[in-house]
Amino acid sequence: MFKLFKFGTFKRSRTSNPTSKLAFLSAPPKGVTMQIAATATFTAKLIIEGEGHVITVGAGSRIRGSIRIKGRNNRVTIGEDVECSDQIVIQGRENKIAIGDKVALGGRIMMKGVGQLVDIGNGTVARDTYILCSEEKNVIIGKGCLFSRNVEIRTTDAHALINRETGERLNLAQSVEIGDHVWMGVGVLVSKGAKIAEDNVVGAKSFVAKPFLESGTVIAGLPAQVVKRGVTWQRDRKAKYDPDTLENWRLL
Repeated sequence: MFKLFKFGTFKRSRTSNPTSKLAFLSAPPKGVTMQIAATATFTAKLIIEGEGHVITVGAGSRIRGSIRIKGRNNRVTIGEDVECSDQIVIQGRENKIAIGDKVALGGRIMMKGVGQLVDIGNGTVARDTYILCSEEKNVIIGKGCLFSRNVEIRTTDAHALINRETGERLNLAQSVEIGDHVWMGVGVLVSKGAKIAEDNVVGAKSFVAKPFLESGTVIAGLPAQVVKRGVTWQRDRKAKYDPDTLENWRLL
């Protein structure tokens, strides 16, 4: 059985276990081990530099876009039934991108550094999101999230803001954590150090730069603050909802 990639066509190893969910390619590009499920489709442009990288794709997933990896021992793990048209760029070593099952992902993920993690939970939809993960910090996104277009999430400002008197850098990098079932509107910017608890809504064009640890709220503004409490959200639109169904997102 053959798999078609933009960088070439490779035959599955005869030693692969036919009952396994993963198929090991007998001739992947130099420096990377690829484990592609037999029912997955992988047509992404792949550019590899360095060694020890691993790319794993689960059953039923469709991977397009591009994956560029430079360094050593980086890993991209994609779950089952994923739609991914992302541009993924990793520069460094021992970094990991983990994408859960039934995720729809587009935009760009940029990782630069050592030992970092971008983790995206099951059922999350983020079709136009830019994630910048750098300076040895992580980006954790929960299950069942929904991000509108032009959302940006970043662990660093990418440049230094410095106190002239002391010479100390003021804008140190920090990890970002987003809980389960978070809906972000158009153009939200989530900056270093932000934490958003589960079951929240972030209003369009908001700038989130601190922890919000309360659930059931609407967060909005520049900078963001809580503007409404006692709410939840659903992906469909009806005039009224049965209260017993409002926690179904927890079943993901």
